[in-house]
Amino acid sequence: MHIIITCFLVRGATVDISRAELLDRIHGGWVGMLIGGLEGLPHEFKYKEQPRDTLPEFTFLEQGAWSDDDNDFEWPHLFFMDREGTLQLPYPRLVAIWKANMNSDRTLQYAMALGYDADCNAATAGAVNGVRLGFRRIAALPQFRMPDRYVNKTRPQLPAECTVSEQAETLLRVAERVILANGGEAITIAGQPGYRVRLQQPRLVEPLPERAHGPGDKP
Repeated sequence: MHIIITCFLVRGATVDISRAELLDRIHGGWVGMLIGGLEGLPHEFKYKEQPRDTLPEFTFLEQGAWSDDDNDFEWPHLFFMDREGTLQLPYPRLVAIWKANMNSDRTLQYAMALGYDADCNAATAGAVNGVRLGFRRIAALPQFRMPDRYVNKTRPQLPAECTVSEQAETLLRVAERVILANGGEAITIAGQPGYRVRLQQPRLVEPLPERAHGPGDKP
């Protein structure tokens, strides 16, 4: 709770956050997702009937990050949203991006296997905790040895290599567009650039389709 109070200033229907703090949270979330997903790969589909007896150790990606189906689906969309200055890629553009970049990658095989997806679950948990903690606190952990490196071997239209911090900057630029497009504004906080984010109530974006109830279904 102390972290939330010191980082965010709540003003009625808005929240103020500095650009540096927002970047740190975005960077932390992206790094947490990369660590969780890639370090979880060796455990994928191994523990089904019972969980592992002991908690696994891992090295926090001491060789750096690389493309995998739990991070390189999001990265092309964010990359082209940033490059083309849009928050909604038109469907024909999405088709072109997928045709150019989504190669065999065994994605449907993974989707059909329906096993216990250790890397995906770890990636989700890592992203949530990474946003909560921020990159500075993750990088200060004694076991953190991850170099600022991301190697792309699956999506040919994207850079073959970049830094993870460059990816975080890309996400920040997209986040800024989302903030401004939804009634927020760019402000100055203690002499530093920041944002006033308009709060929103959770809502159903698109209702589920109606279907006929079968004999055993509840109305």
